[in-house]
Amino acid sequence: MEFKIYQCLADLSKKLYAASNDLSENYSVCWQNSSYLTEAIVSDIQSITNEACFVTNVSYYLEDTTYRQGASGCILEIKFNQGDEFTITAECLIDYGKVMLRVKQSSSDSKYNAISEMIEAKYSSEYKTELRELEKLLPTRLSAASKE
Repeated sequence: MEFKIYQCLADLSKKLYAASNDLSENYSVCWQNSSYLTEAIVSDIQSITNEACFVTNVSYYLEDTTYRQGASGCILEIKFNQGDEFTITAECLIDYGKVMLRVKQSSSDSKYNAISEMIEAKYSSEYKTELRELEKLLPTRLSAASKE
């Protein structure tokens, strides 16, 4: 299974490089594609967690030398329940087609422990997990883990 977000990032990268070098125009291109990105990441996260989720915040970084050595990036905050503090972030490096997940805020509800553990188990030295690392996990495995 190929996650949808990767195609969205490839498409956005092409649009950014096809646009002018005008920074405000490039930000406009990003915001015009926000719903495309949010729908893709929600679909991808739901496919591996078997839980409904939604995006609460989107941020873009373009030509910012303090962010990932000037890479173009998009950070999406994702929640599973408005009333719960459990939040994960998806950091998307547009230029490189990478998506890294991390648990931003743990939950007090054990319902979300399996999701946290799945993400944290694959953490790199940056305390982030590449989304592709989770591709092999099936919702049934995650559901079985949450019942334990």
